[in-house]
Formats: sequence, C-alpha cells, structure tokens
Amino acid sequence: MVRVLNVVAYDRLRWMMWVGVLAILLSMTAVIHGQTTPPLDIKPEAPPGVGAMVQKLINWLYWGGWVTVFGAGIYGGLSIAMGDSEKGKKFLGGAIIGAIVLAALTVIIPALVSG
Repeated sequence: MVRVLNVVAYDRLRWMMWVGVLAILLSMTAVIHGQTTPPLDIKPEAPPGVGAMVQKLINWLYWGGWVTVFGAGIYGGLSIAMGDSEKGKKFLGGAIIGAIVLAALTVIIPALVSG
C-alpha cells in the first residue's frame, strides 16, 4: 500500500515538474520575442462602508490585547508573591512580550495600511 502511494506521489511530482518546466520555457519565449504582458495596477480597496467597521474591530482587539497584557502582568506578579515563581515568571514574561508586540503594532499597522 505504501509503495503504491509513493508511486502515485512520484508521478504527481514528476507531472508538476514538467508543467513548471513548460511554464518557464513559455515565459522565456515570450520575453525573447518581446511579448510581455503589461503590468497590472492592483490596489486593495475596501468595499464602501467597511472601513469604519474594520477600524472599530481593530480598536476593540487592540484594547482587549492591552487588557489581557495588564491582567497577565497582575496575575504573574500575584503568583510570584504567593510563592509560585515558575508560573508567575511565565505570565510576567508573556505580559512583557505582549506589551512589546502591542506597542510595535502602533508602528506596523499604519505602515502596512499606507502601502
């Protein structure tokens, strides 16, 4: 059974390889003969009315992230104070990493949206 599957997988891989080689050869002949396709001008654009809803969702998720980070920091600190230092260190470390990621999102998201 395994041998049959290996043969089928090998045949499929060999077929995909030949399709790839054919695609490369066709694109090379198009470039040689000067028949290149014009570049497409694709710009992502949200449907009307979706922008405000998406912005509100992102704001809520961001607020929820900060609440979670704050809660994890408090829980980690209390765990360390109560004597469970391993669990407390994990939660406190996660809260610190979460705060760094959330702080970086204020730079990353506008950069991605602006293009």
